[in-house]
Amino acid sequence: MRNREGVVTSLADIRFTNLRAEHDSLLGRVNDLMATAHQNAQRFQVITDLSLALIECEDLAQIDSVLNDHIIEKTEADDVAMFVQDRWFHTRFENLIHIRFFKADGELSPQRIFGSERSYCQTCRSSEYEAIFGLKPNQGLASIAVIPVPGLDSSVALVIGSHEPEHFSVTSGTLFLDYVGDVLSRIARRVLHVDPV
Repeated sequence: MRNREGVVTSLADIRFTNLRAEHDSLLGRVNDLMATAHQNAQRFQVITDLSLALIECEDLAQIDSVLNDHIIEKTEADDVAMFVQDRWFHTRFENLIHIRFFKADGELSPQRIFGSERSYCQTCRSSEYEAIFGLKPNQGLASIAVIPVPGLDSSVALVIGSHEPEHFSVTSGTLFLDYVGDVLSRIARRVLHVDPV
């Protein structure tokens, strides 16, 4: 074949060039899939370790410690808080860092923390982040993952925070987060000696 400049190119050369481009495209997609599989394997390992550590918990202090050791220390999260809304739990939270009695204020409503039956991820303002965790993020925006803890006769939710606004984005998957909520529900029922609802 002759191109516009009059240079002769064989059909084999053209086909080889096209095959090379297809190969490079497929290789890029395979590499993307492998990277995603690797990330999912890492997440699964963190969730497995977290679940096994929670199963061994005998009291709220141990759950509090596990939240720190397995969420703060082993993930890219910056903060974690487990909120309980019922007042009769309040006395059990003395000397705990991550498990807290929920107090509504101008920045933080019960609906925001306890209003969903499913986990969700979202960007939030620094003032809201500070109301949740008591700490200001490094910039004006941050992100949170809110994980309801179902099946209890009280409102309980786990909130994980990141100073990175895109870390927990609305497009983030929540399958692992829902699983964490289910595991926490089973452990909380046992530790708090409450019947499932």
